Amino acid sequence: MVIAIQKPDQKTISASGKLAILLADSKEEILTTDGIKTEFSLSNNEVLSGSEIVTKNGLKLKIGTDYNINDALGIFNKITFNIAPSSNDVISIEYSYAIKGLGGASELEVKEEIETEEKTIDFSYAKIQIEKGSSLSASFKDLITLGDIDTMVEFGGNIEVTPKYRKYINGSSKTATIAIQVYGEQADVVYGAAGPKRLIILKNVKKKSSGLKFSSAERSFDLSVQKLEIIEYL
Repeated sequence: MVIAIQKPDQKTISASGKLAILLADSKEEILTTDGIKTEFSLSNNEVLSGSEIVTKNGLKLKIGTDYNINDALGIFNKITFNIAPSSNDVISIEYSYAIKGLGGASELEVKEEIETEEKTIDFSYAKIQIEKGSSLSASFKDLITLGDIDTMVEFGGNIEVTPKYRKYINGSSKTATIAIQVYGEQADVVYGAAGPKRLIILKNVKKKSSGLKFSSAERSFDLSVQKLEIIEYL
């Protein structure tokens, strides 16, 4: 059971599952280069390793060959180029970064549903299936969230704060980015001592449905996902 999950740099997590679920966001930075400087600090300290896309004058660079990062347990905040970019180079880095912990789970299941349309072939009785597109959905097993109110407001609604109480009021859906760090052992054993085995990023996530059982600690989210990224750490 998750007791608390804080920002990754605070190194605190207690979970029986193998997944740490983080609220995340994406950003693009353009670096200021001078032909001498090789190391650059990013504006966020909890950048998710493997999420970065680094380009030089529009061409994608490769980690190890062109640059390296100060990876620490799946998180980094500095990038070092093997050759200093000139003042005329345009260096862009897009990345996802963790904002705060949302909870934990033992499993994540992502399903892709293919949407098709049946059409009749001209001058024939035959029919064919035309693929129109696909949609992604995600669900967690044994989901434990950091706090009912804090988690629910990320997907829709508002929180009213007074000196006496905090009140959640449901409202229209919001879009969020969710990052899931996957560990090879129980998260509370390895978090802060070993890096995750895999990183899964769900982008443009919306809540399809949610449930709360006020007689227990159970809650559930059925999510729709627009974009999926999976990073395997070697």
